Amino acid sequence: MPKLLFGRLPIRFLIPSMELTIESTHIKTESTHIKTESTHIKTESTHIKTESTHIKTESAHIEIESTHIKTEMTHIKTESTHIKTESAHIKTESAHPKAILSGLIPGIYGHPMLSPAIFLVKIPSQGHFTEINCSNPQQFSSFA
Repeated sequence: MPKLLFGRLPIRFLIPSMELTIESTHIKTESTHIKTESTHIKTESTHIKTESTHIKTESAHIEIESTHIKTEMTHIKTESTHIKTESAHIKTESAHPKAILSGLIPGIYGHPMLSPAIFLVKIPSQGHFTEINCSNPQQFSSFA
């Protein structure tokens, strides 16, 4: 049971159930450690601005109904990734051809599930879409 100290007399209190409404709160903590066995949180709307965040997760299961993500700049480094997609619609406005040709296509070329595959790549300097067929490796050297 928690203790409150008033002067030198400890006062114990027990709160079996409580509803708390806070209109506005500003909290600044230097260091916080929280261990929770089980937590359920439902938020109607959340705005979070972080200057710097480091997250380390041992194991995570995430289910998302709907997500909209807008990033100004993103750098992703992945050691190992397994992705299973039931259905995907991907629209790319522009892509750097060196990144696509040197990174994506050599990894896919010869893959039994994806080859032969055809990619449409828009090359910014030429301004039009170019068809790249994974079953024709000669095309790679002309673009890369």
